[in-house]
Amino acid sequence: ATITKYPGDIFSTTVKFNTAGALVSALQFRITYPYTGTTPQLDVVDANGNVSNQIVTDPSLISSGWQFPLSPNLTRTNNTVTIDFSSLIVNSSGYSNNTDTNLATIYFKVNGVAATNPLVLSFDTVLSKMVTKSNPTDVLKTPTNGSFTIIADTTAPAAINNYRYEPFPNDIH
Repeated sequence: ATITKYPGDIFSTTVKFNTAGALVSALQFRITYPYTGTTPQLDVVDANGNVSNQIVTDPSLISSGWQFPLSPNLTRTNNTVTIDFSSLIVNSSGYSNNTDTNLATIYFKVNGVAATNPLVLSFDTVLSKMVTKSNPTDVLKTPTNGSFTIIADTTAPAAINNYRYEPFPNDIH
């Protein structure tokens, strides 16, 4: 689904995964999206809107034995934002689930209107993997890309037509 966002908006998106019952030992993903000019029209930020390389891992996975990098590899070059993220399960049996599970949350800030709309965040199908524990095989099916339509806010503020001046008691007349 395409979601409409406006310049100045700060929002988050969640990366989810489902092993479909397979025992996995590692997850990695690469997400890319284009930008024009010197600053991305959609930039990775922290929850307060400050430019960041921060990706917030789901706390329940950390308590399940997953190890995550201290900081993901995020680059903003050649008119492309690239987000690389990887994780390993440290217990010997691996990790299995049958439902969509939150892996990480990424916060974005809309800096301006994208030259191409919708702006599509794409998983790199070669570098996004879910590796099984017993026989290192990639079991990731085709990931679902996200898209965001970024439009300019063209709505003018409403006219003020019912104002009046009320002096404060200490006003000098």
